[in-house]
Amino acid sequence: LNIHTHDELEDLASTFEKMTQSLGALERTRRDLISMVVHDLKMPLSTILPSLESLLAGDFGPLSKEQMHFMQMARRSGQEMLMLIHNLLDVAKMDEGKLRLHPEPFTPGDWAKSVVANFQPLAEAAKKKLTLQVPERIAPVQGDVPLLSRVLGNLISNALRHIPAASGEVAVSLYRDGDQLAVEVRDNGEGISEADQEHIFERFVQGQSQTINLRSGTGLGLTFCKMIVEAHGGHITFFSQPKEGSVFTFRLPPILNALPEDAPSPAATSTVRQ
Repeated sequence: LNIHTHDELEDLASTFEKMTQSLGALERTRRDLISMVVHDLKMPLSTILPSLESLLAGDFGPLSKEQMHFMQMARRSGQEMLMLIHNLLDVAKMDEGKLRLHPEPFTPGDWAKSVVANFQPLAEAAKKKLTLQVPERIAPVQGDVPLLSRVLGNLISNALRHIPAASGEVAVSLYRDGDQLAVEVRDNGEGISEADQEHIFERFVQGQSQTINLRSGTGLGLTFCKMIVEAHGGHITFFSQPKEGSVFTFRLPPILNALPEDAPSPAATSTVRQ
């Protein structure tokens, strides 16, 4: 503001300018802090995860069933930590317009099976049920596979975290919605309070019941999902009722070489247990 009126208005403009400069400096500090944290956390994980993979592969001798179980849990936890780190980095990049998608055609069924399989040991260890439902025929789509895998991984991880042992179930379903691919993650967990629902995709938000903070880990998991899906030209929605579970659905347009309208509907699909 370039105001020189030699009165209270000029004083106000000067104060506003100083405040703006302070906010700019604070934002630069935030970006630098995120960059340092991401770098410092990735370094030890780059040693931990390959070491666990080597042990699981039997490079240092066979493992007992119990040892294998705990190693798999440690690997999954390390992978989740790495996913959180990437969320921090990528949300910052998207804010700055620096994140670039690398779209390629892929088969939705094979993609979903691979993502779900990564979480199956974690579900089994906690005595929770994780299922995948894929149509017998579904056309390829185009997208950034690693980023979309993290979107689905975030949703599955959140759902598993908020369902009870023994009776808890997470059901992942793929189906065609018009010319779009719909990916649904349904759970029978604690649900999300009405007071928290309108803020569910906001970053660093802690709801009145703290449901949001717990559901999204760092507070960026669902923010990341929304930003990545929308960057693909799609959208993400959810429905939840307290004590009755939640359903998160994201859609990706369009399906390549779309199937005829008589393609199998979700009700006609087969359930695949990983």
